[in-house]
Amino acid sequence: NRNELMFTGAKNSLILIRDGKLTEFKGDKRPVGHYIGKGIKFTAQKISVKKNDIIYIYSDGLADQFGGVKNKKYMSSRLKKFLLEINDIPTKKQENLIKIEFKDWMGENEQIDDVCMMGIRLWLNI
Repeated sequence: NRNELMFTGAKNSLILIRDGKLTEFKGDKRPVGHYIGKGIKFTAQKISVKKNDIIYIYSDGLADQFGGVKNKKYMSSRLKKFLLEINDIPTKKQENLIKIEFKDWMGENEQIDDVCMMGIRLWLNI
């Protein structure tokens, strides 16, 4: 009812794209598993959202994948640039474009980690 989103992240960021501009909300720089049961809390961030915003959260598997011409990591900076290029396309088509981008980048390399990504376009009644 308040058009707010709460985000808590471990290592990875939440990406919000609004009107073609990307805003990154960084997660804490520590893994989840290492701190279980130790009473250490992660930072919660309150994010104001608007209709047509698109939000992406993802694991590190895509950004850490080796590939490309020089067999380097994909990197989160390349991922953010790619998301800016495709954010105005319907989300189902984005899914396919992300899969193609990942496979093309990976080439003949083995996948080194799990890859999980979620994109949500907000259709709020504001």
